[in-house]
Amino acid sequence: MATESLEQTKAEIEELEALKSDSATRLSMYREDLQVVLIDQYKHGRVQIMELIAGTSDLSELFSRMGLMSRVGERYADLIQKVKEAKEEYELTITRLNDRKLLEGQLVEEQRKKKEEIEAKIAEHEKLISQLKTDIAVLEKAMYQPVGFISPGLYSGVVRLALEHQGEPYVWGAAGPDRFDCSGLVWYVFRQLGVSLPRTVAGQYKSGRPISKDQLQPGDLVFFRNLGHVGIYIGNNQFVHAPHT
Repeated sequence: MATESLEQTKAEIEELEALKSDSATRLSMYREDLQVVLIDQYKHGRVQIMELIAGTSDLSELFSRMGLMSRVGERYADLIQKVKEAKEEYELTITRLNDRKLLEGQLVEEQRKKKEEIEAKIAEHEKLISQLKTDIAVLEKAMYQPVGFISPGLYSGVVRLALEHQGEPYVWGAAGPDRFDCSGLVWYVFRQLGVSLPRTVAGQYKSGRPISKDQLQPGDLVFFRNLGHVGIYIGNNQFVHAPHT
């Protein structure tokens, strides 16, 4: 079915509809001619109509009855054959037409499903693009964006613990107690003081309250490289962090 096209099938249906009409016209014309012949033969006593049709269920069976050709004469044999062929052509056309219409319905259903799939993918992509735009806007604001977290009473504790772990080995994904990545160090230090923070840089950024640089206090977090890195501010424009190298 993949090789079939809906346009091609519609064109074939249109051709078959025309052929059906032509076949029906020819069949009707030949039947009328044959009827005239049989009536003429009956009037002249050369064939008994009731004898011809007795026991027959359709025209095909009538044609096959023995002796029909000799009774109506050889000159009418061609007409009888034309009626038979026209009937067969008409029936074949009907069969082909029904097959094409069935295929047309299947192709229409396939197109409907494909359209729904495409529309669903477009909606999914639009949703993703919208989310990406939101994330980009957040990242653009996060270039060295300070975030306040804690009360003044915890400032000294955060700074002290952060300095204690300064110089510990950097291991991506590590969160203490003796090796860290940048967000792992922040998470570990605050956890020791009873403050629960998300584990990732992005999560930590969203959990805080953005502030200006002149509002920075020791213990606040500073973010760099579009949320690619985080450190703990300790005052005097300095911060403690777990560097990548």
